[in-house]
Amino acid sequence: MDVIRSIFQFILDMGASVFVPLILLVMGLIVRMKFKDAFTSALTLGVAFVGMNIVVGFMMNSIGPAAQQFVKNTGIQLNVIDGGWTSMATLAWAWPLAFLMFPFQIGVNLLMLLTKQTDTLNVDLWNVWGKIFTAVLVIGVTGSPTAAFAVAIIQMFIELKIADVNQKQIERLTNIPGVTTTHSMNIIAVFASSFGRILLASPRSQKFDATILQTPSRLSNRLVGTRMLGGVRGRGLAAPSYSIKKDPR
Repeated sequence: MDVIRSIFQFILDMGASVFVPLILLVMGLIVRMKFKDAFTSALTLGVAFVGMNIVVGFMMNSIGPAAQQFVKNTGIQLNVIDGGWTSMATLAWAWPLAFLMFPFQIGVNLLMLLTKQTDTLNVDLWNVWGKIFTAVLVIGVTGSPTAAFAVAIIQMFIELKIADVNQKQIERLTNIPGVTTTHSMNIIAVFASSFGRILLASPRSQKFDATILQTPSRLSNRLVGTRMLGGVRGRGLAAPSYSIKKDPR
């Protein structure tokens, strides 16, 4: 058991920029792609990961000073730090049974493919930590590893189903044929789509002029006004970003 854990840990320590392309290369060879094509695809994905990490790092370095200046100017003391996905992933991988989630992820995916319950092959095994994190939360509440794996399996099923539903939309937005995403965060699209339908069904929403949100707030507390407008803008702009119209093709 320790040997298996060590092997998985060694691969994971290489990071997503190496791990995910490696999985893609293996998957490509399994489905009998030419090594050159499989290697090129894996290398392209690896370069993309490196590029994304550079951009995210640049954004964080830029946002950090802005956040500090915000605290200085407003006097608000922020005593809770959002560590982002890295903190969650670290907590997930600290679970002794974390490495067992890999065979569960692969097994559920293959079973659903064989039974024609999904058309998605999930090669993004790096983000299996999301299911592990769910299992950690469940075991923290119930103390039952069985319940933890059961809930994680349900999450795998839902992710693959939503990936199938979102495939056409993602292909239309990215112009990349035959791709989708299996992230659990995509579940929010279900609720955003429903909210979008409600907005589209309302005649007033069609005539709403978003420029009125740019007028100065009349609230005496300028800070509270900014917060409220920020909330309205965020929720108002997020919902329409999910297109709920049928694919024109």
